Amino acid sequence: MFNLRSTPKRKTQAPDGQAVARLLDELKVKYFANPAGDHFRAFFDCEQATYEVQVLAMPRAATVLVTVANYLRVSRDHPATDDLMLRLMEINWELPLGYFGWRSASERIDIITALRTTDGLCSDTVGRTISWLLGVAERYHRELQDMVEF
Repeated sequence: MFNLRSTPKRKTQAPDGQAVARLLDELKVKYFANPAGDHFRAFFDCEQATYEVQVLAMPRAATVLVTVANYLRVSRDHPATDDLMLRLMEINWELPLGYFGWRSASERIDIITALRTTDGLCSDTVGRTISWLLGVAERYHRELQDMVEF
């Protein structure tokens, strides 16, 4: 006979900066933390470039943002900006996780994803997310860099 009664859902707390630091420690990631301890920066040497990954814990929003920061820089008046923005939109449609975002004020392009943490978060999820975003960065690096440098 099967027990069909529902198990009460355990209430988990969204991870704060200390919890995210523990996850990064489990992954053996060397990182720098801001004084508040909720924003972490790490650098990863890949084949095409060295990428800066930022992880921001936002426990009140039950979210952890993972970003490949400063991926590319392009000014508003660059001749290839329109073509580049179009290509980024096309790539965003292809990505199952994350998206390319452009900050016109800082002229930088980042690869961003948000992890909802209402049910908690584990190092495996953080590690796979970082790996995925670095893979995206590597996959499109040459193409996007060529568009900006032409």
